Amino acid sequence: MTTHTKINFNTSVHVSTFLMSFKKSMQLLSQARACAMGMFLIASALVALPVMAQTVSAQPTKVLSIVQVCKTMSRGGGCRLLFVATQNQTTSAGNIHSTCAPGWLAYLSVEQGTVEQGGVNRGEAVVCGYIDAASALKAVVKACNDQNLGMCSRASQIDTKWAFWSDKSPVLASLQLDQPADLKSFEQYQTCQSAIPVSASSTCLNPAADAARLAGFK
Repeated sequence: MTTHTKINFNTSVHVSTFLMSFKKSMQLLSQARACAMGMFLIASALVALPVMAQTVSAQPTKVLSIVQVCKTMSRGGGCRLLFVATQNQTTSAGNIHSTCAPGWLAYLSVEQGTVEQGGVNRGEAVVCGYIDAASALKAVVKACNDQNLGMCSRASQIDTKWAFWSDKSPVLASLQLDQPADLKSFEQYQTCQSAIPVSASSTCLNPAADAARLAGFK
């Protein structure tokens, strides 16, 4: 009987010791899990930071584009290539042909013939991103010829405009989004509206007349 009682007593002590150890182990395990969860949340936040930075840097950017703008009128309609301030190469103004790099841009509209001679043919073109005004003017004449079977070099009347723009200039930011840009807004703007042969006038001052002649309009 004495031996039996001693065994029960020791067993009770061992069980109690085991339960206390088990309880401490569970507490330590719980703390470890909480610590691991905290480290996971910190790691997740650190991983998310570059994603957030990319999201901020991917904000829409205003650019200058050449856009085909078409209008429908009661007696038909027509399409023109114009400079338009767009956002990330998307616009409601029309179809984007190209996005302009900073530099010189030029517009050319021509007429060939007269009503008395059987009719008036018209053509136009726009270019942008050229290193100087002379290059832009020659390029716009070539583009006009390419699009109108060489008619532009044989024009009887021209209306050409050119200017310079920089991506660091405040001009682009001031342009209304999805609306045709007036070249008068840009730096070093010049224009020449003249019959051919080109002659200096109030609509084509001497420097502009010289530039038009150098571009191929004699």
